[in-house]
Amino acid sequence: FVDNLDGNQCKNPCSAFSCGVNSKCLTVDAPQCLCLPGFTGNGDNGCLDIDECLNKPCGSGAICVNEIGAFKCECPPGTEGDALKTGCLGSERVGCTTDRDCPSDLACAHDGRCINPCDNLPCGSNAYCEPEEHSAWCRCHPGYIEGSNGECISMCEGFLCGSSSHCIVSNEGPTCKCGAGFNGNPFPGGDCVTDQCSSSNPCTDPQICIHGRCKERCEGIVCGVGAKCEKNTNKCICLPFFLG
Repeated sequence: FVDNLDGNQCKNPCSAFSCGVNSKCLTVDAPQCLCLPGFTGNGDNGCLDIDECLNKPCGSGAICVNEIGAFKCECPPGTEGDALKTGCLGSERVGCTTDRDCPSDLACAHDGRCINPCDNLPCGSNAYCEPEEHSAWCRCHPGYIEGSNGECISMCEGFLCGSSSHCIVSNEGPTCKCGAGFNGNPFPGGDCVTDQCSSSNPCTDPQICIHGRCKERCEGIVCGVGAKCEKNTNKCICLPFFLG
């Protein structure tokens, strides 16, 4: 990647590419935001945790506990084995009297079984349940914060952006991003302009139209030894004292 504005130094194209929370910019043909493992959604705007326990991934007799970006399988007290693959074997202890008889992320039910406490706690929109110390707690998804009424609201709430842009919650917090097909300054006072061009919709100087996209002059053009790209013509020319 060549940035003609700072001395033609090579850069990672993801360095100036903002992604949503729980996603990462990867260069696959072109920079794009992809969800991290264990998350799903639109990488540009943010990804949510996948509740792997919904697909019952654990072995027979095991208890599934969802975690952020992952999950784990546990054998109930009194049993043992490979909780993920072959399952848990043995006589499951029935009649737990207190939560202390169960692992810290499980709770003792009225029928004496250790259960996931989140099974009995539905959470509201944009929230998830997290077991902790034998109890269940509703937490806001990353990118959301608790509002005055206890609901989870987006961190983009009230966050202003410029024309043709929108707010996304990145891993660093809320920020502005130009819409698809636009580039420029997405923040208040700035302007995002389309990067698509044609003979009837030319680019603004100093950019030029290359294959229907506005690009910096000489962007992506690699010249041979003893040559450089001439910005006025967007072509390679020989340096002084060189012929070819």
